[in-house]
Amino acid sequence: MKLLPLFAIAIITLSPGCGSPQQPAGNADTVAGKDSVADGQFCFRRVSGGQGKDTLELNLTIRAGAVSGTMTDRIYEKDARRGTIEGSIDGTVISAVWKYNQEGVDDTLKLEFTKEQDRLLQRPFLFNAAAGRQQTDFKTSERIEIPKVDCGL
Repeated sequence: MKLLPLFAIAIITLSPGCGSPQQPAGNADTVAGKDSVADGQFCFRRVSGGQGKDTLELNLTIRAGAVSGTMTDRIYEKDARRGTIEGSIDGTVISAVWKYNQEGVDDTLKLEFTKEQDRLLQRPFLFNAAAGRQQTDFKTSERIEIPKVDCGL
């Protein structure tokens, strides 16, 4: 008879809890229990500049660790840079190459973003005088915030 109460305690202790599982606080776009981003389509837009007319837009698809999409950087009264992004995601960090065209010239630029629930955090660019072009500043702790938007807009 003494085994019955011990058996009941063991069953209660080892049984999974009832009800729905708890969702981790924070990022709804992350996979439960992991520091990684769920597959899907994500869109981001940042409006900046003195007149609020500079626009950076990204439309990204994340699938099985691969990232692809488009990125357009329109600076008011300047020629826009438009192109495609191809890369990968490790946890929440996206490493990609942007293949773009500006003023009829094709070019590439390495990019790095951190994906959060409602925004991307982009490493800023710096001008490399020796190369005569922009490049991503991988040494700075600064980030540019690009808010998430509805992809239907």
